[in-house]
Amino acid sequence: MVSKSKLFALALSLSPILALAQTAPTFGGSTYFTTMSSTFATVIDNLLPAFMGLGFIAFFYFLFKFITSQGEDKAKEKKNLLWAVVAIIIMISIYGLAGLVQDIFGAGAGTSTISAPIIE
Repeated sequence: MVSKSKLFALALSLSPILALAQTAPTFGGSTYFTTMSSTFATVIDNLLPAFMGLGFIAFFYFLFKFITSQGEDKAKEKKNLLWAVVAIIIMISIYGLAGLVQDIFGAGAGTSTISAPIIE
């Protein structure tokens, strides 16, 4: 059992950490959480379209098999079709979560560095 004096000494020794917890650590001029959320969103933005494409291909494949199946196979194909729909819904939710994390931590996509042509 930990005595109250040892617990108090531990809490007192951790107080500098609590004081430093007010600001996020910075690395290279940007906050750590902004960088992490931006990296998370970039990975999701790059991988999710490929997985969504595979999900839609699987959905139409299982739909075709469901339409052409007979008897007990129809129940199996219905289950596969349902899982394809669930996978698509999960992927869309992850895409929304990535956008939410970007908005919360202020790691938006930014502005384009290419200026639009102007007719004078």
